[in-house]
Amino acid sequence: MHHDKVLDDVITVSKPQSLTLSDSQHLDLQFKFSADGIDQLTWQMTDQDGYLIQLIINQQNVTLIRRGADPKRYAQLAGPLTELRILVDTSSVEIFLNQGWASFTERYYANGKVTHQLQSSQKQPIKVIAYSLG
Repeated sequence: MHHDKVLDDVITVSKPQSLTLSDSQHLDLQFKFSADGIDQLTWQMTDQDGYLIQLIINQQNVTLIRRGADPKRYAQLAGPLTELRILVDTSSVEIFLNQGWASFTERYYANGKVTHQLQSSQKQPIKVIAYSLG
């Protein structure tokens, strides 16, 4: 399998930050936060019809919302979020929080181009690395 790094940056999220990547159908997204973690973060994957999957972290409470029937899933972290990894394929997404302390696997069916957005009420640097899995 071929892995091309498409993004390697430190961003400061103080308003919605859009991550539009060239090959957003097959991605390995890695986010690293400060050692103290981050208390509030929202990541969402959208297509032309709106959000497909939305992940909301508020303190140690995690909510995943997906489009369709039975849309919500929940998890609770043992401490603040320090790492988030998201693997995106053509119709599935796997999400790992704090090296797998909590995880989600979901199917999705996109309509058009997929984009990824981050939003946080805390202003802090976030290390973002993205690989194309093509």
